[in-house]
Amino acid sequence: MKRDDALPLHEEIMLLSLRDDEGTMEFGTSWNLAVGGAVVAELMLRHNVAPVTDGRKTYLEVADHTPPDDELLAECLERVRKSRRRETVQTWVTRFSNTKRLKHRVAESLCHKGILKAEEGTVMLFFRRRVYPEIDPVPEKELRERLRKAIFLNGKSVDARTGIVIAL
Repeated sequence: MKRDDALPLHEEIMLLSLRDDEGTMEFGTSWNLAVGGAVVAELMLRHNVAPVTDGRKTYLEVADHTPPDDELLAECLERVRKSRRRETVQTWVTRFSNTKRLKHRVAESLCHKGILKAEEGTVMLFFRRRVYPEIDPVPEKELRERLRKAIFLNGKSVDARTGIVIAL
């Protein structure tokens, strides 16, 4: 995937978090916190928000009010903008990780891009659920290769996006 077509960080984390064939998350993982952190990092990379240190705490403040073209990012930026008081970066990661329907919203965005597909299924014959198996493995393979190279081959020239995904 070319840099111009790069997936937002939260979508890259989602690709890494989902089981490819089943389209489900591994039980007990903290994928939502990683996605929340990816949203904060993406907003920082796009210069919509900036960390501001005051004493021993680092807060997140809006730097550019222009809404991103990504619906989830635009909503999260608006939440920071409308906040009555400034909050720490950690607080925003937690809040964004608890966004309603977070998994479905990020996965549906990947469905629109033709990378995942949405399927309805049942659990124990009674409970319905939506799963997102992978239909185009290329973006995830390219992401994994980028991570492999950064970790094992050329750790000196890791781009910011790759470094953030590794950290998350």
